[in-house]
Amino acid sequence: MQFARVLLGALLAALGRAGAQGAPVGDKSHILDKNNFDVKTSSGTWIIKHYSPSCYHCLRFQPKWDAVVTLQAISLSAQDVHFGEVNCLENQELCTQNQALAWPTVVVLRASKRLASLEGDKSEQELSDFVKRSVVEATAAASSGGSVVARAYDATSIVLDQGNFTENTKHGTWIVKLYSPVCHHCRQMAPEWVKMTDELAKQMADSQILFGEVDCPANKKLCEENHVDGYPTVNIYVDGRYIQEMPVKYIYDAMKDY
Repeated sequence: MQFARVLLGALLAALGRAGAQGAPVGDKSHILDKNNFDVKTSSGTWIIKHYSPSCYHCLRFQPKWDAVVTLQAISLSAQDVHFGEVNCLENQELCTQNQALAWPTVVVLRASKRLASLEGDKSEQELSDFVKRSVVEATAAASSGGSVVARAYDATSIVLDQGNFTENTKHGTWIVKLYSPVCHHCRQMAPEWVKMTDELAKQMADSQILFGEVDCPANKKLCEENHVDGYPTVNIYVDGRYIQEMPVKYIYDAMKDY
């Protein structure tokens, strides 16, 4: 048994060293860091994996990422869509800036503006579907010149901001997390929120119950207008009207039961 643990540890360490080198799939997934990130992502659409080379879930996610990138990168490059990856151990401030609070997290940017994210060790099919939906949303955003209304259930937790909050939340019931990416309690809550929304979003689709999230430092006025006096806060809205703050502890079981 001791030998098996040692062998497993050695294998994970070897995989971690390979991941630490940031070796992308050929030249199809660009290595991004604090020195080149802003310049690279200033134009076009970027689908960016944020990871840690020593994270077990990141290691499991890697072959799925590689498969999707290999399959889609060439065809999407003609649409000015690019894949990239950020090693969060080496670029912690950049990952915090990109709201990658749990690893792996795939973030979609259009001309440096955050459009969507996908957190956790998803299946290859889930990642592929997310990429396709994100390209459609990015194209719509480029055509409209700004934020677009997020379509229900395209993501388990939809990114809301000053530009799309009112239009999105005016129909149906919305459970919205309002947070700061640098808040310690928000970081602790992040995996609980992901677990809950991953499990419940599709189940609640027919009931028109949706989940969303707002980065408060990036949308200060919006959060001030929505009764946020501390981070994180989870608010409930029905047909555009603020109802109340979720009156439970922000852990998976409590939020799910509520």
